[in-house]
Amino acid sequence: MVVNWDDFETDKDLLTVSNSIEFVPKTKDNGTVLIIEGLREGWSDAMIKRVYRYTSELLQPFPLSKRKRNKKKVLLMGI
Repeated sequence: MVVNWDDFETDKDLLTVSNSIEFVPKTKDNGTVLIIEGLREGWSDAMIKRVYRYTSELLQPFPLSKRKRNKKKVLLMGI
């Protein structure tokens, strides 16, 4: 998804703002790549680490394959 943050001006009706979905070829079999570019301000290391921490805590929206879930169950039961 491509977000143009200039569209989110102060006092603008959010219902008039739209974002575009851009399809790009996969570079990996699994996972998500989050690209943040064109920043208006510099980011400190602490800010980058905070974004990483928050995004890494996002939940998997769809269950993993049965094979992967079964492996997790075995590992948990063995603890």
